[in-house]
Amino acid sequence: MDLDTDHLIALCHAVDVAGDDPAAIAVMLELIGPADQDPGEVARHTTNFSKPDLDPERARQLAWLVESFRTRPELVGQVHEIELTRPTAAETERCMDELVVAIRSEPAAALALAVAETRRVDAGTSTWVTDFSPLVCALRRIDPTWLDTVIDLVPTEPGMWDAIWWELTRTNERRLVVDRLGVEALCRGWLARSNALPESDHTNIWAMQLVDQIEEWADEAVHRAVLLQLVESADDEQLWVVAAQPLEDFVNDSDDRLTWIEQNAVRNEKFRLALSGVWTTSKSAETAARIERAAGGESVPPDDEG
Repeated sequence: MDLDTDHLIALCHAVDVAGDDPAAIAVMLELIGPADQDPGEVARHTTNFSKPDLDPERARQLAWLVESFRTRPELVGQVHEIELTRPTAAETERCMDELVVAIRSEPAAALALAVAETRRVDAGTSTWVTDFSPLVCALRRIDPTWLDTVIDLVPTEPGMWDAIWWELTRTNERRLVVDRLGVEALCRGWLARSNALPESDHTNIWAMQLVDQIEEWADEAVHRAVLLQLVESADDEQLWVVAAQPLEDFVNDSDDRLTWIEQNAVRNEKFRLALSGVWTTSKSAETAARIERAAGGESVPPDDEG
């Protein structure tokens, strides 16, 4: 059975908007305005959403929204201007349940559709604005190994990262990305992202976000492994970026951390060089002194040489 592409996309958008409060739904309905929707399709959607714990009028409004998104894609950009939230309201659950049913028989095809859609959005050839977080969430409901299915898309399909990031952040499982892809892949992505890129280029943004928030998801062993790999993999220019960002952020008053830094500075010349690029002005006097001694007394490299 082929997936109903239009219905699938409409459901993804409906999940996004359905959780808003009645006032927000009213604003959206007013924004959409009168439209020549197919009464039969609206009735069919209404039936799908009509449940004992859902107000019949809300079911009808939700059905109208779904059908409007399906037939008038230009509405998405307008609705996108409204601040959206994702509470687990009854309407959201209705849409999500229908989305799960829609993709259960063909999750791979649904994922392929999501990739194709995000490529079109990234290329600027589509009017749809969606990160397909609802679809990734639905895949998770269907398959406990959902991350194994989508994880390999992270480095090559930046459009899918927002969806995966949302799901992992919501469940506090961001470390699983590194568990699957490895520290080397994370560091390659971060170093590539450290080069000058246009803001509109989302390539390797996954690695940047993970390294920027590493204190939140990584244990100490993984954090240290990432720092060592970044230093090892960085070229001459990137080394100072590593020093000024993840390495500098790692430095605090922890004696255990400072001892680890000192030990690596002794046995690793490149690490010691990177350490000389760490600014210590915001650190305590004792910590600053230990860092500067470990770096050989050179606190900051010249801004421009040669």
